[in-house]
Amino acid sequence: METKFVLAAFLTLLFLVHMASASTITRSFSKSSVLPGETISVTLDVAITGGETYYIIDDAVPQGWSIVNPEPGTQAGHFKVAVIQGAASTSYTYDVTAPQAEGPYTFSGTYMFEGMSSEGSIGGQGTISVQSAAAPKFGYESVVAPAVIAIGAVISLALYKAKYRKK
Repeated sequence: METKFVLAAFLTLLFLVHMASASTITRSFSKSSVLPGETISVTLDVAITGGETYYIIDDAVPQGWSIVNPEPGTQAGHFKVAVIQGAASTSYTYDVTAPQAEGPYTFSGTYMFEGMSSEGSIGGQGTISVQSAAAPKFGYESVVAPAVIAIGAVISLALYKAKYRKK
């Protein structure tokens, strides 16, 4: 009975060590939000931590977005990478152009490393907002402060004129 427990604990530990050292792919954007029609960069960071020698990546851009200068033979709306030997930690960057329609958009991507039995989802940033330039804010800096300065100038001028008229 003790032998079975030790064997089960060893196998569990071996599984957890493999999980802890699993390689990953994470996504990041060059900006947190974009203007309609603006082009930004998407970076995929590959971290090889488990000794894998090959992998594939398929990062799908949201509908309405377009990949700038896609590689010949690339499927529309997808950035794909296949490394068949000598995998190493690296980064891939590609440019995308946002659609004209405002709103939040979600990128979705998958990867598979040597030894994986199912696809993993690309981690990191996944959602980005397309929004028009912010409308001017009417607050202290843009309305009140200039009005106070103008009123002060008018009062100063009136007092100045009143002082020199008496003479």
